[in-house]
Amino acid sequence: IGVNINSAPYFISTPNLVATENFIYEYKIKASDLDFNSSKSTEKLTLSVLGLPSWLSVSNFNNGIATLSGKVLNQYTNVTHSITLQITDFAESSVTQKFDLKILNVNNVPTIKSTPLTVAYENQEYKYILDVDDLDFKTSKPDELLSLNIVATPNWINVTKNTTGDFIL
Repeated sequence: IGVNINSAPYFISTPNLVATENFIYEYKIKASDLDFNSSKSTEKLTLSVLGLPSWLSVSNFNNGIATLSGKVLNQYTNVTHSITLQITDFAESSVTQKFDLKILNVNNVPTIKSTPLTVAYENQEYKYILDVDDLDFKTSKPDELLSLNIVATPNWINVTKNTTGDFIL
C-alpha cells in the first residue's frame, strides 16, 4: 500500500498589477495541489485574502478557482494596495501570493458650475466668481491643478484668484 505524502498547494495564475478608473478589474485566481492526483484524494483547498480594497470583491473559491473583481471609481484612484492571497490545503500546508495593485486615475475634464453675469451697469462693480469643479480633486491623493486662459475680456475687467482658488472677474 502506498502512502501519500502531502504536497503543498501552488498558484497557477499571475495577477494583473494595474487597475484603471472606470474599468472593471479582474484577476482569475487559479491554484492546484498535486494531492488531487492521488487515488481516493480527500484534498480540499481554502483561500484567504488580506488587503482587499472596498471596491474589490472575491467570488467563492471552488475547485481551486476564484475571481477578484470590481470597478474602480474616481475616489479610489492614485493609490497602491498590497494584497495577499493564501491557499491552504487539508493538511494545513499553504502557499502565499503577494502583489501590489496600482490604481490609475483617468484625467477628468473640469466643469464650470457657475453661471456668468451677462449684464454690467455703469458705475457699479461687476463681480463674477467662476466656480469650477474637477472630479480629479476627489481622488485618494489629488494632484490636480487648474489654470484659466481668458481669450478676450473688456479692458475694464480684472481677473484675480482668491485664497480658495476661485477666479474672480
